[in-house]
Amino acid sequence: MKKKIFFLLFLFFLLFSLLSIFVDVDWSLFTRFSVVDMLGIGISLALETALYTFMIYLLIREFFYTPKIIDVYLVLTASLTANYATPFKMGVPLRVFLYREKLKIPGIDGTSIILIEIFLNVFVSLCLSFLGISFVITDTNISIGTFLFILLLLTIFFFLIKFDKIEKFIAERTFVFSSFLRKIFSFIHNVKQSLCSVSFKGLSQIIFLYFLTFGIQAVRLWLVLSILGIDMSIVRLLFVLTISTTLGTLSMIPMGIGVKDASFTFLLTHLGVPAEIAIVVAAIQRIFSPGWPLFLGVISVNILGISTLLRTEPA
Repeated sequence: MKKKIFFLLFLFFLLFSLLSIFVDVDWSLFTRFSVVDMLGIGISLALETALYTFMIYLLIREFFYTPKIIDVYLVLTASLTANYATPFKMGVPLRVFLYREKLKIPGIDGTSIILIEIFLNVFVSLCLSFLGISFVITDTNISIGTFLFILLLLTIFFFLIKFDKIEKFIAERTFVFSSFLRKIFSFIHNVKQSLCSVSFKGLSQIIFLYFLTFGIQAVRLWLVLSILGIDMSIVRLLFVLTISTTLGTLSMIPMGIGVKDASFTFLLTHLGVPAEIAIVVAAIQRIFSPGWPLFLGVISVNILGISTLLRTEPA
């Protein structure tokens, strides 16, 4: 009963948030997009998907498994669809299940792979966000050297700190948010243990691909704004994307609905984009995500026959 109520509340909030985004959209601006423009946007989406799939493929190979890249793609897109299409985070357990059933990866290794993926996604997004705040909001540009030095220090501290001992210390005490903090430090400890299974070369390649993925998103955003008559630096757009994405993630709201869109629109208008165009671009971003992953995922779910697998899974 509680799950049904939560699902209805989630669905209401989702529809209300999407309506608030699309209600003020100037639909006439969409007529500026030609077939060639849509083709270019489609190619960028396909390239981003291929790049992300290859990145996960490299990560899996770091654990000494050699699946077919097409199988990795099917598992990845199918599990992402579960994240978008359900009120609970079903994508992670489904991915672990599919890793085991389709790629023959044991649950322990599958969980480690997913933990690394989540951590690196947040890590890269946070790094670009902190760097971007100085460029987009405060106009006090931090030098790349200073940024890299701070990043190096944080990395050293990350591997030196004993997060398991912090978790044990919190577990022995009862105070406000103690349970929540214990889960956070437990997650960080598990991520740290998983990262130790990945070579430095492999980790560097995966992080580079994460940066490249965000770069493709920024180029696509630049293309959309150019079609609408707005000229802006791709670097600034990269920071707009990562800051809004990070805020949406930190909000803990499914898909960052509302928070991500509002911050994205605010940052664009802060950089001089007219409000009506910023709203249109925010609506287009929502079509890209979750629209594109959902489209691919539905196809992958049917190819994999997930419903049949779940019915035949032993209890």
